[in-house]
Amino acid sequence: MSNLLTASDWTFPVPIRYGPGRLSEIGAACKQLNITNPLIVTDRGSRDLPFINLVIAACDSEALGNGIFSHVSPNPTDEEITQGKTVFNQG
Repeated sequence: MSNLLTASDWTFPVPIRYGPGRLSEIGAACKQLNITNPLIVTDRGSRDLPFINLVIAACDSEALGNGIFSHVSPNPTDEEITQGKTVFNQG
């Protein structure tokens, strides 16, 4: 049985980076993909949790802009998806 706390990379069907400390890599990963202004999408309950600030700090460390969209329920409605798309398209 593998250790769940070991950093791992998967590609199924998209790349997934998993493990302790991996949030700190998100800024560099965005730069690799030429993403300059990532939109952080989270639900209302998670918006003020510490891991969101870690994501923001990782983006800041790579001089990336970022936005946060937190008007999402656990099972997003069509309206919430449309609002998120609008925020994304505004850059």
